Amino acid sequence: MSGSQGEGRRHLVRFVVVGLSNLALSLAVFNLGLWLFADLAPQATLSQVVTYVVGTAWSYYWNRKWTFGSRAAVAGEAARFVVV
Repeated sequence: MSGSQGEGRRHLVRFVVVGLSNLALSLAVFNLGLWLFADLAPQATLSQVVTYVVGTAWSYYWNRKWTFGSRAAVAGEAARFVVV
């Protein structure tokens, strides 16, 4: 296996780990939101919005730092991440 294939495989494994951790975090945040917003009418909607924001931030941070080791400017990179 060449260096670029090994690096690509490492990125893939890390990307999957970040995705799975994001799933676990999102399930926990959503359920916590359902509990916290139990007395509000749009309970599930509020929980989903909070979950989406937390999950997006988690995924961006860990993919930037750990998966790809990016050193690009955060503002432009984060904007592209959210759009994609």
